[in-house]
This record gives sequence, C-alpha cells and structure tokens, in this order.
Amino acid sequence: MEEQRSEGEIVLEKAESLLKKLPKTVEGIHGSDDNLLDLACLLASPVWTTYIQSVKGYDSLVNSALLAILRQEIDRFNRLLSVACSSLHSLCLAVKGQIILTDALEETYNSFLSMKMPKLWQLHSYESCKPLPSWIDDLIERVNFFRTWSRQFIATAQKRISSGTAQKFPPKKANEIQEIDSPEPNAFWLSAFFFPQGFLTALLQNHARKHGLSVDFVTFEFHVQSSTKPTKDFSNTHKHKSNIWLQAFKHPDPPEDGALLFGLYLDGACWDHINQVLQDSSVGERYYEMPEILFLPVQIDRKTAGLSGKRFYECPLYRTSRRAEMLSSTGHSTNFVIPVNLPTLLPVSHWVTRGVALLCQLDD
Repeated sequence: MEEQRSEGEIVLEKAESLLKKLPKTVEGIHGSDDNLLDLACLLASPVWTTYIQSVKGYDSLVNSALLAILRQEIDRFNRLLSVACSSLHSLCLAVKGQIILTDALEETYNSFLSMKMPKLWQLHSYESCKPLPSWIDDLIERVNFFRTWSRQFIATAQKRISSGTAQKFPPKKANEIQEIDSPEPNAFWLSAFFFPQGFLTALLQNHARKHGLSVDFVTFEFHVQSSTKPTKDFSNTHKHKSNIWLQAFKHPDPPEDGALLFGLYLDGACWDHINQVLQDSSVGERYYEMPEILFLPVQIDRKTAGLSGKRFYECPLYRTSRRAEMLSSTGHSTNFVIPVNLPTLLPVSHWVTRGVALLCQLDD
C-alpha cells in the first residue's frame, strides 16, 4: 500500500511546482526571452529619444496615455511575481529544514494546505476572490496579456523607426506577432489590469489629446456589440477559459475611436442578444458573460445625442463579486470601477431591486 505523504511533502511539491510554473517577470518567461528587448530598455534607448524628437503632431506611439498604463502594469506584476517567487523559494528551503520557518512562511505554508492565497501575496496583488489554484491560472493569463502587449508595442516601434535604426533592436522570434500595425491590442481584457480605473482614464486622455479637447469634458458612451448567437451563461461552478490572446490581439475590426473591452460578466441578469437589452436570467443561472462593449469617449454635451427615447440602467461595474468597497490611498475605490449604461425595456427599478451588476471576474 502506498505510504501517505506528510503535510510538508505536499506543501514542498506544490511550492516547487509553482516555482516552475510562474514566470519570473512579465517580459521574460523563465529566462527564455532574455535576448529580446524589453519595454524599459526600448524607452531608455537613444534611438527612442531620437524618434520622440522627430515626432511632429500627434503620434500614437509617443502621445498615447496607454503607454504609461502599460509600464505601470508591468511594474506592478513584476513586483507581485518577485514577491511570490521569493516566498516560494524560501518556503522550499524552510520545509527542507535549511532555513528557519518564520511566521510569514508558516502562514504561507498553511495557506497552501487550505488552497488560499497567502497574505503576503495579497498585499502585493490585485483584487481577487479566487482560491489559490484559480488565482495562479488567472495571474499567468494576465501576465501573458501584458507580455504580448509589450511585444506588440516594441514590434510597432521597430517598424516606425527608420530601417537603419530598427536594425539595432533584437529581431522577433518566429512565434512573435506578425504584421503589427498598432502599438496596442485590438480589444482589451479589462479584468487583466491591477487598476482598471487608470486604464479607462487613459482612454479619455487619448481621445482628448487626439481631438484637442479638455479631458474634463469627455465621458463614455457604452455600446454592447451585436452577436450572431447568445453568449454563454455560467453557473457558480463554471470552468470556462476564453482565449484571451485571440480576442485581444487577433480581433478583426478594432474601433477607430475608443476601445473594445471584453471579459465582463453580468451578475443577476443576462443579455438579450436579439433586442440588445437586459433581460432576466433563467432559473438557476446567476452569471452571464457579456459580449464585447465599446467604451466610446464623447464630449459630455454630445453624450445624449441619438439616445432620446431609450431607457438605460446605470449598471455598476466591480472588479470582484465582493460588493463592499474601500478607498485606496489615492482616494479611488479598490473595487468599484465605473457605472455602465445598459439599455433596458423594463423599469430601472427592476434591476436595482435585483442588485444587477457587472463583474470583471468570477470567484472560481
């Protein structure tokens, strides 16, 4: 009969497995991409400085507020990955008896046994209600999203800078994105961001810069994209994994203005894909994956143009299913993102009573 393993052996196996699974940084996966240029090196290079100085007028590479968001997100994820990998390495040594098991490592040890995210990781992590295994998968998907975005920006920069200058950049690998025409994804996975509010503000800033407007007089209109078939609805136990890469970077029709956002879920209602309005969920179904939504920046005085006679529910968008909110040191809510106006044929009070909301992620 097979001998039962000890708790220490179980924790050690999980920790060593995660060390092999987790990337060390966003832009370098286990050292395999160390020979490639990363975003920080590009932006610190003389050729980038020369390119900036040569730009006249608005340029989507230099003037995009999303570049700052990308850099900030990479820094946040690199910090989280550093903390996670460092604690995993220390935990392995402690279980083997090579270093002292501190209080922090003991908490991490117990978290692995209960399949919860360690408190040390929570201090450096984005908002999430997922158990540890689902959180790890989610983290890797987010890292891959920003890694691909970074590679796409670098590839676009290589194409726009003169051919003589571009030769100084390391070449792309065979499996890197080909025929890049944009420095950004064609559609954005809003759930991937540490700080989605900052990303949405950057979209408004881009619009204001592009059209010479004040950002204080720009807001969003929301247009749910039509679909030929209903999107899949989910129960509390759904294990759906969408292809983030295809949806973000191979989208056929990026909008001329604004951004297509995907990965949002309706909690307490579903979407009528024929009439393009909210409708009640079927019995036993709580969550529903929304189609892509176009977040279109418009001038505030023009927001109501063409919307007369329509009724909208101001649907709150949360980062997680935890409806409670806290204010961060910046004064922003850590969970609430933005109200999204969704068309409805029923009275607005119908959805308010049911507590209908949009979520960036589910709990499993």
